[in-house]
Amino acid sequence: MVTFWATLLRFLLYCFIIYLALALFLTYSQGSLLYHPTQESNHGHKVEVLNNDGEKLNLIVLNEGQDDALIYFGGNAEAVEDNAYIFSQSFPNHSIYLLNYRAFGGSSGSPSESGNFSDALALYELVSGRHASIDVLGRSLGSGVAVFLASEREVRHLALVTPYDSIESVAQGRYFMFPIFLMLKDKYKSIDRVPHLKQKTLILRAETDQVVPAVHTDNLLKAFKKDSVNVKLIPGSNHNTINNDQKYHKYLREHFGYE
Repeated sequence: MVTFWATLLRFLLYCFIIYLALALFLTYSQGSLLYHPTQESNHGHKVEVLNNDGEKLNLIVLNEGQDDALIYFGGNAEAVEDNAYIFSQSFPNHSIYLLNYRAFGGSSGSPSESGNFSDALALYELVSGRHASIDVLGRSLGSGVAVFLASEREVRHLALVTPYDSIESVAQGRYFMFPIFLMLKDKYKSIDRVPHLKQKTLILRAETDQVVPAVHTDNLLKAFKKDSVNVKLIPGSNHNTINNDQKYHKYLREHFGYE
């Protein structure tokens, strides 16, 4: 009997050590799990340097000199310059600003929620001095940055692609056995900022989203007033292919006043 209890205690101790090791791994590697910086590449487009908090951020600028501006925040592994051609064609009456996050696309620094929010505000100040109105588009991780900016500054139109309620909630669903709320540093709680949004918002959803499960977009939608949000589903798409569908660009053009 003593041997049984000793064996059981030893087994539980091993399980606890493994659990603790996994928890520590998630805690200390969360930055590399959340952010996947891209290499510098601008395909010949104009690159302007945005200086903020001692960092130098590479900003791709398209269609300069328009009255209206569009700021784009991309995903956590997205090379934003890949949108340059289609955006410049789809939104010819907008000057377009594609922000490379810290450590992305040749920008300096290390990515973080606080850094992304600070850089978004700095970009807004730059753009607002040049244009009569500003529209904001955020995809995936960038939807959280877009919601933050639109809740803090005057934005005419807001569009969110494959958005989430919070990164904390998404991570908790994926790593349900760990206390993510205690471990996670960058939480991107978009759901808490929705009540502060004043502009009409477009949300584009993928039919099959393997990165942001539908429940997290559903939770975000519940925070909106019904008449303040327009939701469109892109059939046959997933988290990474949603922008390949013509409907994706059609809905964005309609929202930003082109159709």
